[in-house]
Amino acid sequence: MDTPSKNTSEKFNFLNSHIEKEAHIYEVLNEIHRLQEQYLKNGQGQLATIDDLTKSRNIKIPLTPSRNKNIQFLVDQLLKNYPDNVRSISSLQFNVDPSTKKLSINEMSEYAVNLKNEDLNRIEKERDDRSLEGLLDLLTKFRLFNLTKLIKNAQNKAHISRIVKMELGTSIFTFKHFSLDKNQFEHTEDYCFHQHNYEQVRSKLNMDELKNIISVHSTLINRRLKKFGILNTDFADYRDNKLDYLLNIIIEDLNTSVDKKDLMEVKNFASLRSCLLKVDKIIDPLIAINDDMVKFVRENSICRDTDLLGIFNMLTPEMLQRWAKKDMEKKKIITYTDPHKNLYFLDGASFQTKMTGLHQVIIKDNDRFNQLTHIEKNEYISLMDLLCDVGSEMLLSGQLARTMLGNENGTQRIRQMIREYEDFKNREKEEAAAEQEIEEEHESVIKKIVSFFTSLFSRRESHEEAMSVPGTRASGKRKKSAMSRATKDLYGQIKTRNAPIIALSDYLELAPDNETKVDTIINEIRQNNLKIVIPIYNARTVLYPVKSQDYLISDIDYLMVDPDIIQTPELIREFTDSLAGYKIKDEAIPGRAILNIENYLLTLYRQKRAQKLRKKRQ
Repeated sequence: MDTPSKNTSEKFNFLNSHIEKEAHIYEVLNEIHRLQEQYLKNGQGQLATIDDLTKSRNIKIPLTPSRNKNIQFLVDQLLKNYPDNVRSISSLQFNVDPSTKKLSINEMSEYAVNLKNEDLNRIEKERDDRSLEGLLDLLTKFRLFNLTKLIKNAQNKAHISRIVKMELGTSIFTFKHFSLDKNQFEHTEDYCFHQHNYEQVRSKLNMDELKNIISVHSTLINRRLKKFGILNTDFADYRDNKLDYLLNIIIEDLNTSVDKKDLMEVKNFASLRSCLLKVDKIIDPLIAINDDMVKFVRENSICRDTDLLGIFNMLTPEMLQRWAKKDMEKKKIITYTDPHKNLYFLDGASFQTKMTGLHQVIIKDNDRFNQLTHIEKNEYISLMDLLCDVGSEMLLSGQLARTMLGNENGTQRIRQMIREYEDFKNREKEEAAAEQEIEEEHESVIKKIVSFFTSLFSRRESHEEAMSVPGTRASGKRKKSAMSRATKDLYGQIKTRNAPIIALSDYLELAPDNETKVDTIINEIRQNNLKIVIPIYNARTVLYPVKSQDYLISDIDYLMVDPDIIQTPELIREFTDSLAGYKIKDEAIPGRAILNIENYLLTLYRQKRAQKLRKKRQ
């Protein structure tokens, strides 16, 4: 037993008579206190560690093989018996061998005695921040990390768990991973990933493999899906609500029928998907859907802002405007706002190819262009008009043109195609003007002949009767078809309803058993031109993304609007713009649904216009 001085005894008066009899106990405490004071004074280095204590000459334990064990024993006794006076502060360092990828964890404990709470809290925070920084740096280097093994390899498991929880749900996200051991028993581990690796982790979702598993068991799955009014197993991506039903059926209902390896694949897909859905709600939505938006523009070459707003439910106009101003040149995406304030996104990589293809058909290959229908010609012309406007604007910015087109040859090619297309449009205008002049002369001759023969008849009634003979233009009104009682009853209910758009599901149950009745009513409404009936497929996602999470909703719904709306494209767009914020079944119509409505009405307008033009030519 070492005999302490009076000052030392008072400094460590918390020791009881039993512990203070331990040999060298005061020497250990004095050394911890000395290094502590030195650290507080300089603010550098560290507090006392076991390595410092075993190497210190101030502790007079003989240099024998048991010296280190004795010092460790004394420290453990102090921590165990006097936790309020002697404290341990832990920190972690993570190292990965680049060649073997083997992880080593350096766990360091520092000791303090009679340390003020404010100093203790400050030092603990510094050590925790340093440990967390090392952990986050480790996780960013790997797409996925086995958290269970990480904690298992640590000596102080409680400490590393606490460090992980500091950023859990913010920068660190966890999910369950399922596997089969050598005895084919299910084994579960916790995996984690860093927010920085979100896109790489999301790409790990193997939807093709899941679709293959679903196709193998499609008969059993479809039978159960029909109970929920779901007609098929198709799904868009991992956010599709239909996957909730599909995964639950496979995991809960068909777990004994599905191969164990496939079942593990489905369980891992469901676990990672559930985690990603939570991450999507936490992080900036633009980060979550950025790659999908770029991919959508790439696949479609050209799309409008309404297309993106319709496809991505979480996207708002404000977010889209922010995205449109962020690194567009780096993504090789061209943004263009037309005179009507419509915002377009064009794939810069395929811009020249797209324009060259249209230029070839419209200007070079006249035979092919003339074989197109009137609607197809209009679509080609409208698209070429847009590309020329975009190209002209791009050429004004030399840097943008070089970035998107790659070299001066591409720039010159775009300029040449714009010039040739303008010449083509001018020729078209001249030919149209000449044809109009000939038609007017021809009509003038016909009018004179008609006027001559009309003057031969003195009675106006006879002329009017002749004009009203069945089969003439005046009698060309559409003949109404007979309607069933069900259609009459339905129309009687909806015609008094003051609403710009009405869902058929408000009046009829859209179930497979009722399919014949629904088809009959829809056909009769269309044949009698009572309403325009617009089918909305995948209605749970497109039309009712919120309500479908709580209620069973049919996979298809029909929306009815007045026929007068399709008089002009401007009137159609004005109508669809007015639907923003309008609610069906207490849920605002999503942008994607409004886009579908607008496209359907515009297509219907073009079809009717083409019919009228064909009749005129006849």
